[in-house]
Amino acid sequence: SSDLTISSRLSWVSYMWNIAGNVSSAVVNLTQIPMVVFPMLAGKYGYANAMKVLSDAYSTYKGGGFDDNRQFFPDYTFGKNAKLTPGHKRLYEAAIDQAAIRRGVGYELSEMRRTTAEDFTGRWAKVETLLGWTFQNSERMNREVTLLAAYDLAIQNGASEDQAINEALDLTVRAHSHALSEAGPKKIGRAHV
Repeated sequence: SSDLTISSRLSWVSYMWNIAGNVSSAVVNLTQIPMVVFPMLAGKYGYANAMKVLSDAYSTYKGGGFDDNRQFFPDYTFGKNAKLTPGHKRLYEAAIDQAAIRRGVGYELSEMRRTTAEDFTGRWAKVETLLGWTFQNSERMNREVTLLAAYDLAIQNGASEDQAINEALDLTVRAHSHALSEAGPKKIGRAHV
């Protein structure tokens, strides 16, 4: 509908004006782990366990490398860490399949605006990618650290690998959600009146 087009375009303008290229926005975004994710994990698994596993998750993330998601300014990811365990490799693949880590605010806003091949590959697309890279990667780090920590805690508490992957994906989506309601899950069922 035209309302979605207008709202997505206005959201994109707001993103480009206030967030893209603004390092302070990325720094503020990094508070999401201690303020949102840590309490969620600590409430379920205990403070000491959550703190230890989050620290390990940051280390795994830092040991990664650049993704193959695009040629120009690719994102950084734990998925390129040569020392990943088989479980972490499967977790990463599941997260990619479920679009749990590559989709952030800038990505969703830019994708909804793009309609032609030039919009994806042209000069302006590269400028957009460059300006949004720092914020996109702060979001991606948040998602990937959350994913790793939730998975590891579930495994440590006796979950099967499939259960741990599902728990990690669920927590990542709940903690970091979607940038736009248009990009998130659709409501299923009828409203009760």
